[in-house]
Amino acid sequence: INGKNVYSNNVGYSYGNGEYYYMVVDPGTYVLEWQYNNTVDHSNNYAYIEDLSITQNWTEVNITPGTLGIEILLKENVLQDVEMLRVSGEMNADDWAIVKQLSNLYAIDLSDAIITEIPDYCFDGWSRMKYIVLPDGIKRIGAYSFRNTQIMELSIPSSLTSIGEYAFCGCANLLNVEIADSSSLQTINSYAFHGCSGLNDIDFSGVTLIETIGDYAFYECRSLKEFIMPNSVTSLGSWAFRRCSSMTKMYFSDNLTYLPDYVCNECVSLKDVHLPNNLKYMYTGCLSVTAIERIVIPSTVTTIDRYVFEDCNSLSYVEFPSYVSNSYSCILQSCDNIDTIVCNSPTPPIVSDDILCYSDRAKSDITLIVPYFAINNYKLDPYWYQFGNIQAMNNVPKTWIIGNDMVFYNDTIINDKPNVEITWNSEKGGKFTV
Repeated sequence: INGKNVYSNNVGYSYGNGEYYYMVVDPGTYVLEWQYNNTVDHSNNYAYIEDLSITQNWTEVNITPGTLGIEILLKENVLQDVEMLRVSGEMNADDWAIVKQLSNLYAIDLSDAIITEIPDYCFDGWSRMKYIVLPDGIKRIGAYSFRNTQIMELSIPSSLTSIGEYAFCGCANLLNVEIADSSSLQTINSYAFHGCSGLNDIDFSGVTLIETIGDYAFYECRSLKEFIMPNSVTSLGSWAFRRCSSMTKMYFSDNLTYLPDYVCNECVSLKDVHLPNNLKYMYTGCLSVTAIERIVIPSTVTTIDRYVFEDCNSLSYVEFPSYVSNSYSCILQSCDNIDTIVCNSPTPPIVSDDILCYSDRAKSDITLIVPYFAINNYKLDPYWYQFGNIQAMNNVPKTWIIGNDMVFYNDTIINDKPNVEITWNSEKGGKFTV
């Protein structure tokens, strides 16, 4: 409809013979285009539009607190007759209890209602629910409030501060989330959009206050193509974007100091990644099984855990910072196309488990680029010597932290580098010998 996909088995619909699909549209002009593309070779598999109808079926009520049920029954025989409800006036807990009895409701317009929240579990599991309009003034969408409904679009008012855990979990038909400019949104809790496989657009450009995105928040949002994270985000949960298989671009907040466990694991189309300027910690598997081709780890990073780039089979170039506090272990596990590794450390990093474990790539075929004065250190190291082509970099870092014993041999010269600061690390030790 109007060029936007609204019905497809790819976003969770699966209807048999004689069943129907319905949606709610605002007044306007619409162009309907039916596209049939059967990718399964079965002669008896077909689909077509048999009938198309437009109905106007709103029940409109103006209420004072606690009167929703009475006002509905002044217009309908029984509560179950209500399919589309438009409410104006202030609602209280008694009114929400009446809403729970509207078993055939599939659309609710609260744009003129006075509420501060959608209660926890309010529409949880309502398979018919497709349409919701939220009012200005709402502060919170409760936990589990729309889980496993068929909501297709969501407009978040500027007043909303929090989206509860599991709020839209399993809403496979949710295609678009629009966030108002000057948004007050601060928190997206764990699992909030988990399994929204049809979600392809969520624009955070008007969001400047959000601080927290919880665990699994966008897990398996398989149609989401990019995510530009506001720089206000300082807390990001593990697995938050795992299996967002269509995502090609991820820009992390510059105020994040860590990438949590498996945050973008199995984002198999992800190529364009902006790492935070203040990044310090890269935790287990955070960018594993992605399509990243080249990565420069910021000099601020001090911890790189196992499996960070596991199974990144497009990765050919990786550059490590001058100092990492932990030992290297399986960082590039099963990365079979590595051509170049740049290691800015003046001392060969300690390797506790092969950084290329389970990779078919021979170390002798990989170019290792290191500070020119440290080539001999790497050639004599019991792990790094295995790289057959060790070359000197043109530039060297301005700051080095000595974590291991470092020796400058007789032929070592540091040319024209009076501003180089070599820092002793009292925690890790290390001996500097000339």
